[in-house]
Amino acid sequence: MLAILSAVFGFAAPFLPVVFKTVQGWMDNKHELEMFRLRLQAGAQEYLWRMEEINAHADIEEARVLHQPQQSFGVQVLDAAAKSNWGPWATVPAFYLFTMLDFLSGLVRPAITYAAFAGYLAYKWALFAEYTGPRYESSAENAILVLWGEQDWAVLTLVLSYWFGLRQYKAVFGGNATHGAAGK
Repeated sequence: MLAILSAVFGFAAPFLPVVFKTVQGWMDNKHELEMFRLRLQAGAQEYLWRMEEINAHADIEEARVLHQPQQSFGVQVLDAAAKSNWGPWATVPAFYLFTMLDFLSGLVRPAITYAAFAGYLAYKWALFAEYTGPRYESSAENAILVLWGEQDWAVLTLVLSYWFGLRQYKAVFGGNATHGAAGK
């Protein structure tokens, strides 16, 4: 048996370096492929991080632009008229017209807010009048307890946190808590 093993080993011995070299090549190739795959993954991850950074900077810049005060068109007309040779007969009516348009444009959001709040108050007042009227004959305290629910608390909390959060935002991120102008 030892003779047979010696003969097989003796016959296979010259081929062992080639087998080891082939196996080593496979292992090196496998290692190189794994390293290449890891480099590709790292590059893709770096690309995603860079894209997230670019998007974050774009969001910050967009918020900064959106929160800048809107320049009055009437003032722009006066500035353009000062640079031109137009007389007051042309610039004064245009200035007053665009000043009125700027004023009306500035009233849109507050007017919608006040109208929505007035509608909410009118609805609650009508319910209060109904509950304290002859049909239900409830006391004012009971009517208020029935009228004021969890959704009303949610609305009140939302409005108060928005307005006080806005004041804090202006105070922290460039502006006075009262008027939002930086450093004034």
